[in-house]
Amino acid sequence: MPIEETILVALPSGNRRNFLRANDEALGPFDARVLAVHQDMVITSPNSNFIPRPFIHSENILPMQDGRYGVWDCFQWPQLHCHAYSWAGCVLREEAHIEREDRRRLWWKVGKQSFKLIPGSDFAVGHLRQPEFAKLEAIYIDAEKAVQKWAREHRSYTGPIRFHAWLKACHRVLMRIKDLPLTFFDMKLHVAHFQRLALDIFAMLDYLDIEIHGWKDGQPRTRASTLFMGVFTSDPDVCQIMFDARVPVWFLRKEDLLGYDLKVCQVVEVRQPSTIDTSPAAFPDAERFMLSAAKSPGGFQRHMHTRQASYISPDVFTRALLEKPSLNSNDKASSIPSPSPAPEPTSSAPSGSVTQVTVRTVSGPVRTARKNKKMSPYATLSPPDRPAKIPPQDVTWQELDVSFAPPWIPVWRNAMDDTQRQPGNSPAIYCYFPPPRLFVRTHRRVIYLRTWLACRSAWISRLSVSSAEPARVQLWRDFLSRMPEAIKETDSGRSFEEAKELFRELVSIKQDHPPEADLSIRDVTIPSKELSQLDDYTSGLVLWDLYELGFRFELLALDKKVVPHLWSDGNIFPLASTLAESSRAFPSSNQGLSALSPQEKRPFIEAFRTFMSAWPGFPPSLSEALAAGDDSKVYAVESGLPWFLIKFLPNRAKCMIFRGADSPTL
Repeated sequence: MPIEETILVALPSGNRRNFLRANDEALGPFDARVLAVHQDMVITSPNSNFIPRPFIHSENILPMQDGRYGVWDCFQWPQLHCHAYSWAGCVLREEAHIEREDRRRLWWKVGKQSFKLIPGSDFAVGHLRQPEFAKLEAIYIDAEKAVQKWAREHRSYTGPIRFHAWLKACHRVLMRIKDLPLTFFDMKLHVAHFQRLALDIFAMLDYLDIEIHGWKDGQPRTRASTLFMGVFTSDPDVCQIMFDARVPVWFLRKEDLLGYDLKVCQVVEVRQPSTIDTSPAAFPDAERFMLSAAKSPGGFQRHMHTRQASYISPDVFTRALLEKPSLNSNDKASSIPSPSPAPEPTSSAPSGSVTQVTVRTVSGPVRTARKNKKMSPYATLSPPDRPAKIPPQDVTWQELDVSFAPPWIPVWRNAMDDTQRQPGNSPAIYCYFPPPRLFVRTHRRVIYLRTWLACRSAWISRLSVSSAEPARVQLWRDFLSRMPEAIKETDSGRSFEEAKELFRELVSIKQDHPPEADLSIRDVTIPSKELSQLDDYTSGLVLWDLYELGFRFELLALDKKVVPHLWSDGNIFPLASTLAESSRAFPSSNQGLSALSPQEKRPFIEAFRTFMSAWPGFPPSLSEALAAGDDSKVYAVESGLPWFLIKFLPNRAKCMIFRGADSPTL
């Protein structure tokens, strides 16, 4: 028999392994036309001849000097795949289209010579010169023609990709560039946003063409198209799909997940970005405004953040005008004091949409929400004078669009956003604590707060000493509201009866609690008269407490259901530890799973890993304990645990436990 040729690969651990050497025609989706080792990962590609450096960790993303987002921008460098933006791998590569004049405009950068100041302006604002604006207008015309042609040829398409919405947003941004006087850097931001929308439109159409018709050029699947940006992924299913579609794909794996039958053609070094601007923008007049930067991990958060519209608020110029010294020394306007800095970034995260991040003044109202809405295809904040609607039960996983909501732990948010959720007719959600959404912007918010704070300790004690069951959301709503004295024989009446039976003695506690009595939660006392005007800080404490308790209680309940043979005590929630946890003071900094440094969070991640290690199907790649000082593996284990836990949720939408700002004492 002929001796099979092998290739020696140095792995991240320092070990060396031999893999079969093969030509690229014999490769499958999980083999390596090229292989590279980067940090603690092994990266392979079955269809590309190079491997770009992955930028997948959480980063504060701000515009660079060219108005783009540098190496974290999926329109300039490959990023992690995300199902919500499945077409991102088909974004056009600048290098492959540099010779085409009509395509080259998609990466055109605004220069000083292209910008014309308005004579006599106090704020250094101006417009694009007409020849340069015509280049952008030609991009829009090309995109419009491509959309219309595709729509005519595929009249029956009813899929989720909304290229018409992107086209409308593209036109709105173009009109802003044409009509509004902008600063030079603001013009860069607008042009870059316009180009991103246009690139997305062309990527959507190319993606749909490949999905519907496939390739007809006869090239093998191991030869990816050089026209497209490509994606990173750690999901084998995504790797298979991209391989079949001939979209460049780079498969991220840990060393212990490499199969012994892996075929390798060539070992290469990762390619570093060389032409991308990575110099953060230096904002003029920076004491008056700031850009709110989200700490975005790879995947959904990264794609979402780099598709948003960033621009400088007109309030900057209004404030500058008010603060400008008057020529008349007796003019009262000249003595207006400068406000103390108190920047408050604003954002919203509605379902299937992207947040708007704006450059804001440090004080004063934001007057650009309506314009912001018009320039983007994504949904934005609800009108401030209209209470937010409580969503149906199957979307209670959504992030609350209020500034005082506890932030997500990035890796948990990424796992939830990239997971296929149940459809709208999924089963009702049951939870041990009221959903935090009930305490945000509802017309019954004060009633709900008063009832919950009065009954919180009693409910926790009841959970610890009896076999109390979780309640569905509607029952929580009925209990927290004012129950009618005479319950009628209707659907709503029967729901009130069910809530009354479930909560029993808590109904009496609620009724007997004096309306004027002060309320308390952990180490904070809230005067009753302040409930109607509760400040954001205290509101945030209430939400944090609900998420924290929900994390602990639901995780323990899930553990008893998954591994009942390990439970000797029939009571899920021991009284002593439960009361101690629910009464301890609010933390003053991020702790446990949400700690900022790997050294601080390592023992909590290790405790969490040990806790779930007895569950069936626990990944072998997570079975090794995190040794003290081994910070390099902390992120890998932290990222893998949410993906494993989510498989055990009976309804993928039931995700209160993903929002805990602290860590369970396991």
